[in-house]
Amino acid sequence: FRQADDSYDPSDRDAAYAHVRAAQARGEVPTGLLYIDESAPEMHAVNGTVGTPLVDVPFVVLCPGSAALEELQKEFR
Repeated sequence: FRQADDSYDPSDRDAAYAHVRAAQARGEVPTGLLYIDESAPEMHAVNGTVGTPLVDVPFVVLCPGSAALEELQKEFR
């Protein structure tokens, strides 16, 4: 495993791909932020996640019971 150095630019898609391929050729696994598209929509906005850390969400909200699960599953049938 090898982290990219401080001069690495994760906003350059072609360079990110070249970095990964070069690391693989050396038998290394690149780690860290390898690529980011700052013009893409924010992940939490796209997925509609809550702003509260899950550790702070009450259990009854996280696990509302089998009736709520059954209702949710109807959407996928």
